[in-house]
This record gives sequence, C-alpha cells and structure tokens, in this order.
Amino acid sequence: SLEIGALEVGSFGYDIINVGMGPTIDLVQEFELDPTLWVTLLFDHQVEILGQLVTEFTSPWDLLPSIKFLFDNTLVTPTFFLDADLLNQTLLDFDLNFLIDLLQITYEFPLLDVDGKLGIGNVLDKAVDLFQSPALYSKLFDLQGFNALSGDSFMIALGTDSRLPDTRSTSRVNNTIILPEISADQVPEAGTLLLLCIGLGGLLGLRRRTGAVQVRPGAACQVLA
Repeated sequence: SLEIGALEVGSFGYDIINVGMGPTIDLVQEFELDPTLWVTLLFDHQVEILGQLVTEFTSPWDLLPSIKFLFDNTLVTPTFFLDADLLNQTLLDFDLNFLIDLLQITYEFPLLDVDGKLGIGNVLDKAVDLFQSPALYSKLFDLQGFNALSGDSFMIALGTDSRLPDTRSTSRVNNTIILPEISADQVPEAGTLLLLCIGLGGLLGLRRRTGAVQVRPGAACQVLA
C-alpha cells in the first residue's frame, strides 16, 4: 500500500498465476416440435389397400401403402392436413468452468476513485459441459387448428387388359395419369427369344473371324429373359 503519513493513498498487488475453477448451474427450457403430414385419399371407385376394399383412406404421407386400382378409370381426390406435437421440458444443466490468469498487477487509488489491472491477464477461460438433470417438468401438447389443404383431383386411367406398364412411357394429360396398355402380341414368345439368341451367336462367330463385330449374346439373352 502507498501511504502519506496516516493517510492511505493507494494500494498495489500482483499475482504470478491465478487459477479459478467452479461449477455453474443453468436452468434450461427446451421446446421440440414434431409435425406429421397426413393425407386422406377419396376414390370414386373401390381400390384395394392392405387387403381391404375401400373408397377412402387416411395415412401419414411417408407411410402411404401400395394401392391396387381395380377399375379402368379411378378419380382420386387428396386432402392434406398437419398433426403436430409440442414437447416442453425444463431441466438443469451442469457445467464446469476453468479460468487461468498470468502476471497480473492490480492497483487502487480510493481518493481518486481509480482501480484496474495490468499484465498478461486471462489465458484460459473454458467451460466443460458435464451433464443435464432429468426433466424437472415435461409435458406434451397436441397442437390443433391447422387448416386442411385440398389438392386437385386426378384420374388414374388403365388400358384394357393392361399388364405391368412401362413407366417411361406413362403420360399425364389434364390431370389424368395414362398407363399405356401392353397387349399380348407385344410380349416376345419363348421361341422368338431362342431364334434371337441363335442369331446373336452367329454374329459372335462372325466377330471371331473378322474382328469387326462386337456382340455379347450371353448378356443379351440374359437381359431378354
């Protein structure tokens, strides 16, 4: 300290290293929103879903099962709506704080109302997250009041005696999905496939003699089969 007679004018102090460590406890409130998109499908003809004949079906959008259409033309009307849950939790969060100061000089002059610090100062100030307590309060709210959204109706149209369609040739006209008909005469018979494989085998022999043609009949027959 600095004194003039009996009067203390000021004081000085220093720390070579100062290490501080202590826990901190915070009150934390968490909110978690969990929305689910649902859809209701209306059909003007019966369809088969999960082994049942229905004209209306409601399901979460991402869990919609396969639908088997039984009529050549089926009008489908979708309606979407949202179901949401809000989870509110209150808990305690425990942290551990580390603080290291180096070569600090402190000074204070009470008469002048002046004080401060000089030196290197803080070199480490770090908090480590330890753990969180079990929820002190937890409640799940079912949120209501979301407006339903009606989508445009569309038609699923199947050709007569349709087989499995080629999706690359599927077209859409005026909200109608057209699945092209595949007639029986478009499906190659087994004898035709055999003749085709024999012809490709002849081309393979020609390639071996001339080196000009490159055909892999085995792979071609496997694809056609």
